[in-house]
Amino acid sequence: MNFIKSCRCLSYATMIGLPVVCCPALTYASQFSTSTAFSTQGIGVASKVQLTVQEVSSPRTFTHGVTRLTDIVYATPDGHRPLTLDLYLPQRPVGHRPLIVYVHGGGWSSGHSRVAGAFEDFPAVLARFAAQGYVVASLNYRLSAEAAFPSALEDVRTAVEWLQERHRDYGVDPSRMAIWGSSAGSQLAALAALDCNHSANRTAPCAKVLISWFGIFDFSTLVKDLRFAAIIQASRRYLHCPDGPCAAATLNAASPINHIGKSAPSVLLIHGMADQVVPSQQSEAMAQALQRQGVQATLLLLPDVSHSFVGKDQIATRAANYAALEATAQFLGEHL
Repeated sequence: MNFIKSCRCLSYATMIGLPVVCCPALTYASQFSTSTAFSTQGIGVASKVQLTVQEVSSPRTFTHGVTRLTDIVYATPDGHRPLTLDLYLPQRPVGHRPLIVYVHGGGWSSGHSRVAGAFEDFPAVLARFAAQGYVVASLNYRLSAEAAFPSALEDVRTAVEWLQERHRDYGVDPSRMAIWGSSAGSQLAALAALDCNHSANRTAPCAKVLISWFGIFDFSTLVKDLRFAAIIQASRRYLHCPDGPCAAATLNAASPINHIGKSAPSVLLIHGMADQVVPSQQSEAMAQALQRQGVQATLLLLPDVSHSFVGKDQIATRAANYAALEATAQFLGEHL
């Protein structure tokens, strides 16, 4: 198990026996030194999760010449609304750039490509990554009230293939792709990255990097942990078994922990140790499973913060989210 070499906090010996990095959230600034010169300065973080889109849908220019193209339709499934994504493009790209695909959370039942956790302006966060030379896509997918599993996964796969097919249009290197998800989006991102060769007709390169923030990886254990009733109910709606036990075959098919192969991408897992929505044991168990398969993986646990890295106050929440951003930027710089 690898951990971030420049993180100067102590290794944390967990009950599962893996060396992981445990970073005190309030001292994030001295812990990460990224090769990508990623800066969190000025990124707004609220004291609680932001649930609504705070801006109009329109083209927007960010600092460092980053531009955004909004509401690009990548698919229109039969009988459903058009599915869209936003693209964040670096200024005057030279050659083909690596691609980051972001998949939002929201319990599979809500969420939007421009909202994430406690960030006040998530598009500005994505633009920071574009300013480092990445092409960044943030996508919308069918929610559980519209279509049950595996529809959302099919949408993510379709978006990835759509982007790779148009790599020349947007200056993308299709062989250098990261998929990043948060919460429910992590489950979708993980399946898309780990089970890349799901179709015999697929010829495009698979993801090189998977980034997960407070993700869900094993439904068979999640649905038994009654402390987390809200995410259990959301999972049942998503898996089309809202009123009773889900079939074991469905739980297994939807669980990324069952889809780890030798060719898996490099993986970064970040989770708050006080998460009251998704247990941090989900990321710990995933890290252990990745290690058994010999996959290059990093587990970063942030103490005293809950889901979306929300802490006891706004200062703690901002520090934890900054730490996660710095770790993500460093991991991308090293592996993508």
